[in-house]
Amino acid sequence: IAKLPSPLNKEKYILLKHGIWDNPKTSVYINKKKDFTFLFPQKKIDYKKYTPRKIKIGLTRYKKLLQEEENLRRYLKIYKYFNSCKNLLEIGSGEGNFLELLNKKEKMKLSSMEKDEKSNLKYKKLKWLTSYNNFENIKKKYDIICFFHVFEHIYEPNIFLKEIKRISHTKSRIILEVPSLSDPIMKIYKIKEFFDFFFQTQ
Repeated sequence: IAKLPSPLNKEKYILLKHGIWDNPKTSVYINKKKDFTFLFPQKKIDYKKYTPRKIKIGLTRYKKLLQEEENLRRYLKIYKYFNSCKNLLEIGSGEGNFLELLNKKEKMKLSSMEKDEKSNLKYKKLKWLTSYNNFENIKKKYDIICFFHVFEHIYEPNIFLKEIKRISHTKSRIILEVPSLSDPIMKIYKIKEFFDFFFQTQ
């Protein structure tokens, strides 16, 4: 708990679950407000050499079918913030589908930061896209920085947020999406199998 960034390290926690989907030795702890959880012990994952869970559980084809709908949903939710936006960076952009949608709909300079080397090979073919594989190479500031289902994977969120601040200016917008502990499948329908699957090492 002491290693959590402030103010989370000042809260009290209880054991929510012992054992997670892919590791029976990892426990999940939740704060008393029940709006934040963390795994212990935490395993540092090399995202250059890991197998995405869609491949692990054989849902690659299913995920591909959902991708277009998911990206359009995100776009319709946030496009109003693109007025006067000159550039945008997506962190953890995966295969670049959301950026490809933006390239068709918006007139702004687009950039990607993705550690997965296979995705980066694809990005090199896209002349309209500037691609990075780490923060160190980013020397400019962005009007919009977005990351979808990335923040919960960050091993040291305080360092990550300092880097975000470095590449932001006073009017930058940060747009992020994370899984919700109030997910209706867990909270309303109380499906145990989903609860067991929800927490994973990565």
